[in-house]
Amino acid sequence: MWLEERVQAEGLAFVDDLGWVATGKDINQVVQTLQACAAESIEWASRRDLQFDTAKKEAALFTRRKGHKKHQRLELTAKIKVWNDLVRFNPEVTRWLGVSMDAHLTLKVHHNRCIEKARGAEARLCSLTRMQDIVPERVRAVQIAYVQAVVLYGSELWWDPREIGRREDLQLPLNQQARSTLGALLTTPMGALMRESGLTPAPVVTAQIGMRIFRDNGG
Repeated sequence: MWLEERVQAEGLAFVDDLGWVATGKDINQVVQTLQACAAESIEWASRRDLQFDTAKKEAALFTRRKGHKKHQRLELTAKIKVWNDLVRFNPEVTRWLGVSMDAHLTLKVHHNRCIEKARGAEARLCSLTRMQDIVPERVRAVQIAYVQAVVLYGSELWWDPREIGRREDLQLPLNQQARSTLGALLTTPMGALMRESGLTPAPVVTAQIGMRIFRDNGG
């Protein structure tokens, strides 16, 4: 869009959200670019009789620098002028469109939160299926549509074939899903669990994620 060319940054609009992504060699350059983005956005809106809810504004800082705690504390004190307000960078994990983003974009916090949410969803589903006496085929369908959707949300962002630990983290809720589907014991071998439940093992799930990323990037 023409506004992106003027401010030399990338914009992302989603329904009623507007975000700007700016890069720079130092924090001052990033702040100046973001201030220009804010000013141009507000001017664009005013010409169309629109108004942004500046009370909901938020700024996040991402960096490749390692061992930067001291420097990051200084950078996080930097302020971005938005209209008549000064906005500081969020010192904690930033949540945007359901994804929790840390300063280094490792997405480990997001991954762990998805695992916890999936466990909660699995527990609620177990309680429901026990009360309603649902057949295993229906349970499996709900497991895939509900629990797996929770645990895999945003996995395209963190997926890395070298991340064996995260793949193993995904297998644990899958094992529980299989036990819930079959009514199996904790001692049931994983191979039998996956085969009889009809669920897909974590290595295959992550391989499918990798193939989808490869295909979407023109591979």
